[in-house]
Amino acid sequence: MDGIDVAALLAQAEAIPDPWPKDPYWLQHKKGSVLYAQDNLVLRYMLAPGHTRPVFYDLPAARKIVLDLMAALQGAVLGTVVISKLRPGESIVSHVDSWRHPVPQLYQRHQVPLRAAPGVVFRCGPERFNMTEEQYMEPGEAWWFNNQAWHEVVNDSAEDRISMFCDVAYL
Repeated sequence: MDGIDVAALLAQAEAIPDPWPKDPYWLQHKKGSVLYAQDNLVLRYMLAPGHTRPVFYDLPAARKIVLDLMAALQGAVLGTVVISKLRPGESIVSHVDSWRHPVPQLYQRHQVPLRAAPGVVFRCGPERFNMTEEQYMEPGEAWWFNNQAWHEVVNDSAEDRISMFCDVAYL
């Protein structure tokens, strides 16, 4: 899926004071993981009571993107939704997401880049998406990726890399 208007969501996310607020349930369950110390806006988290987190209501443009994505994918259940900021020079080291059974069979991970610049590299399994090459994850495109394969992100650009991931379950 491409042609997603991410400008409003990017503006709303950037208006949230830096550093972004930490979600207590995310921190509790991600302690020791590669995502623990990253800047994350946790919009929905399946291990938190009620799932939808307070910051989701501060980002109305996220709701539109998520609902449009669910409609385009014919998704049945929305899972975790997180906006991640990776500052210049930072990386998310290679890892495989560990989910409790049967979650990996239920949800599929989709990534919607909001901002990326030359020097951002996303690797998943044998695939590599590099902003300086022909194949890259352009802002406003939705990409499925196998988060059960080894994946990583390196930001060797001069600006923040900001991306939203959504977990979607199908019938």
